[in-house]
Amino acid sequence: ASIGHGLNNTYDLDKSKSIGMHPELIDFAEISNNLDEEENMTFPMGGDTEDYDKPRVDTLDYFDFDGSISRSFLLRAYHCEGDECRKHTYLALVKLYARAGLHLYNMLNGKNLKLDRLKRFNKDMHFLSSYYITLLAFDPTSRLQETFQVIVDDNCFGSLDFICPTARPKPLVITKGRPFIPLQDDTSVPPFYKGSLPEWPPEDAFNDRKWVYVVNESELQNTDWIYLYLELVICSRHREISDGDLSKLKIVNVAIETIEEVERPNERLNAKHAFVYITFKGLAIGRNSEHVERKAIVRRVINEREGYLSLKGDIWS
Repeated sequence: ASIGHGLNNTYDLDKSKSIGMHPELIDFAEISNNLDEEENMTFPMGGDTEDYDKPRVDTLDYFDFDGSISRSFLLRAYHCEGDECRKHTYLALVKLYARAGLHLYNMLNGKNLKLDRLKRFNKDMHFLSSYYITLLAFDPTSRLQETFQVIVDDNCFGSLDFICPTARPKPLVITKGRPFIPLQDDTSVPPFYKGSLPEWPPEDAFNDRKWVYVVNESELQNTDWIYLYLELVICSRHREISDGDLSKLKIVNVAIETIEEVERPNERLNAKHAFVYITFKGLAIGRNSEHVERKAIVRRVINEREGYLSLKGDIWS
């Protein structure tokens, strides 16, 4: 039987939408800071805010708009080619979201684009935010650069849970309003990849070569999205962590589980639907030493028909 299937999981799905799986590890000061930032926003003066809101929301460019709209729709801009962007509390997380968008584009188009730098991003000021990110990407082989746009919608505060519905080169013709995104149809996603995350499996389960592939050292060095997933898990829980702290992470072992049919075992690395089991060191938070080996699980769902990426994950020890 496959690792993640048929386990007795008592995790409360409703709670997962708000606080994540390990509330004792959450810094609730982060939530207060997020709400304080919203309270400090400025609003247009004079007139009926509802009348003001409707035409502006319908006609603005969500990626390039500067300013706020109204109390019912707050969109704040951060320009990343000066000092302003560095002041953002969650800058490391925004960079990871940008890389996740490029990861989705690469998986769908057989590319290998990398993040050069953030140019700007807009964030709606809600408890669970949407990020409209403009970035500069480059091809490592040709060194050619291209401007990209990425949208990430948070589904949870305190653990990794988001959907990236848009990752595209910046269009020549600007579309006003939020880019049209079809309703996410998950009927093509097998039930195996829905619901709560599985428990960490027993060690002998990783010997199931029918469904599980253990990543070797050379593949790990050449598969940067594995580190991306781990960094997203850590940064989603500890949003004020720095790039320097993330650089100290060291992956020990990785196993990938998928029920997709593949010709060669290592093709599971590129499965559109997969569970990724990671053991790692280097996270010194709380009373845990950086030398303690810890575990993380990430579930990846890439819907090729709708063109979106869903990532859900958490730390397990």
